[in-house]
Amino acid sequence: MNELFDLMPGILIAIAIDVVVRQESPLVAELGVTDPRSQMLLLTGLTLLMWMGESLFEYQLKILWRNLAQDIQHSLRLDAYGHVQQLDLSCFEDASSGNLVKF
Repeated sequence: MNELFDLMPGILIAIAIDVVVRQESPLVAELGVTDPRSQMLLLTGLTLLMWMGESLFEYQLKILWRNLAQDIQHSLRLDAYGHVQQLDLSCFEDASSGNLVKF
């Protein structure tokens, strides 16, 4: 959906250029809006809606990626902690502190 909303403003601007140059757009006229001024207002409103939709979907995408990254990081931390808890105490006594990362 984000890609669709990302492409639509460019298409709507191209239609708006047709309205300005030709004084009407056949695509918009099929919707029942024949006056060039009304066509421009309709295209302006649609463009604004597309940009708002794109912003909303981009925000949702970033939230989903953030949540996924946090879930993976939390899972890895729990696995590492569980692994370290299962090691014998002798592993820590015999190893230098710099080598503990390898466990």
